[in-house]
Amino acid sequence: MNRKLRITLSIGLLAFIAIVFVYTKLQSSQFEGPRISIKERSLDLGNGKPGEEMQGELVFENTGSKPLEYNIVTSCGCTSLTPRKGTLDIGESQTANVVLKLPEYAKSEKAVRIIVHSNDPDQPEVNCSARARCPAPFQLRPESINETFYELNELQEASFQIEVSPGESETAFADVELFQISSNNKFLHVNKPELRNGMYHFQIAVDDEMKYKENYGTIELSHKGDARKMVLPVSLKLVDRVLIVPSQVQLKKNEDGTFQDIVFTIINRQLDKELSVIELITPPDGISIKDQTSIGKNKKQIQVGVTDTFSNTSEIKLEFFCRGLNSQISCELINPSSASF
Repeated sequence: MNRKLRITLSIGLLAFIAIVFVYTKLQSSQFEGPRISIKERSLDLGNGKPGEEMQGELVFENTGSKPLEYNIVTSCGCTSLTPRKGTLDIGESQTANVVLKLPEYAKSEKAVRIIVHSNDPDQPEVNCSARARCPAPFQLRPESINETFYELNELQEASFQIEVSPGESETAFADVELFQISSNNKFLHVNKPELRNGMYHFQIAVDDEMKYKENYGTIELSHKGDARKMVLPVSLKLVDRVLIVPSQVQLKKNEDGTFQDIVFTIINRQLDKELSVIELITPPDGISIKDQTSIGKNKKQIQVGVTDTFSNTSEIKLEFFCRGLNSQISCELINPSSASF
């Protein structure tokens, strides 16, 4: 081997050693200080019963070269976690016990965010999570009742059919005597369920004394021997088919002494029907609809004119008929100075 080749190889070897040395120094400098390592960031605490406290463990370790200081917070008061803060020496690990309380009803799930703050310069905040479930002992169809009515007698005569099919339960589903139903609203009546084709069928009926505009309640369903309850929310609303805005108007005059036109907005709340022509029912002298404009499918703007032949009356009621909805609506006109008209 000639001298020139030996020199070249020596220089190459020295360069390689230098690169390895620098790389090693860089790697060691990167790991200086505390470093947090978490074994499992997403905790699945499994299935439980309503209100049960589900438990799990969050395990983390200090893999750095200096002591690790940590502080753990959760996003929900339904979770307890111990210990929440402390210091780990180099190579030391810690197990934090997580307790997550499930809701008091079945077919529910609870998830919580767990945030681990530490003095790790690269990971000052680590996001973790815990999740648990309370599976349904049976399935409901529908899962809720939310209905709107436009006539009181329609509300009072309403009834709803509910189907209940098997879910995740160890209780004998086919034994109808084990099936329990209750209502927290005295106007919602539930009949005894029947078992047909492997499913329970029962009816919710509304009491004919129901008169409130908004009616809310819950139907609770459970099996004897199974702590899990299913909740069927019920919302029944009684509303007017049509609204008129404003419902009361004060007449005004222009500078020349003529009456100003009045603009009303008619709103259709029965969305399955279309608002058609608006007519005045037995219009008073001097009052007429001059124009009406559709604003989409469910709104109309009507312009009412008042002429000098309008009677010298302090108050008058206007009644409108809404075609398409077969419904009437009224508003009040107020003449603040009828004596001067």
